[in-house]
Amino acid sequence: MYNLTSGYLAENGYKIKVIDFCNLEKGNTWNPLKLIYDDFIKMIMTNKEKEKIKWKIKYQDKIRSLSRMLINKNPEDEFWNESTSMIIQGIILAILEDYEDKINKNNLITEIEETLN
Repeated sequence: MYNLTSGYLAENGYKIKVIDFCNLEKGNTWNPLKLIYDDFIKMIMTNKEKEKIKWKIKYQDKIRSLSRMLINKNPEDEFWNESTSMIIQGIILAILEDYEDKINKNNLITEIEETLN
């Protein structure tokens, strides 16, 4: 596909990037979890409750979309499609929640140290 279209697209002003899943070191990379992580960090870093809710909704929507892209859908058995998607969502959310707990503990320790000094 690259060989067929890259020249034409480059001539028309497109920036060409290659994602090669077989040879990751030769092409560009794409991490679908990066967008989720970025929104998650924005949620953690804000002190405003409305902003936290906004970022939480954003990253949860992205998790839901990603989990649905990853499953091999069987149109005859929607129960298993949805169950698989929910398991993936749960795993990602559990990892983020664990990370948030670590950040909050580190912040608490830092605050205690600053108070004692």
